[in-house]
Amino acid sequence: MALGRTVRLIVTSDHDDELHAHGFEVEKELKAGQLLTMDLAATEAGTYEIETHHPPLTLMRIVVRCHCRGSTVCQRLLGQGLGARGRALPL
Repeated sequence: MALGRTVRLIVTSDHDDELHAHGFEVEKELKAGQLLTMDLAATEAGTYEIETHHPPLTLMRIVVRCHCRGSTVCQRLLGQGLGARGRALPL
């Protein structure tokens, strides 16, 4: 996904669990049989895992890339040399 965009995940589980979006630092409780909606804003380039905790299971990986041509968000961040959390952006 492009830096500066938001993705919405809609997840169900057959048992109670926790859903963790690494890199986005979002963690939510999953209730068996209920829909869980999680919006993730891409504020820093990288590859991030979305996983459950009980049992540990990687559901997917999200790749956030900076597509700078024509993107004011990317140009602004790259001009500062920093990601949204103050760390250097990988190029």
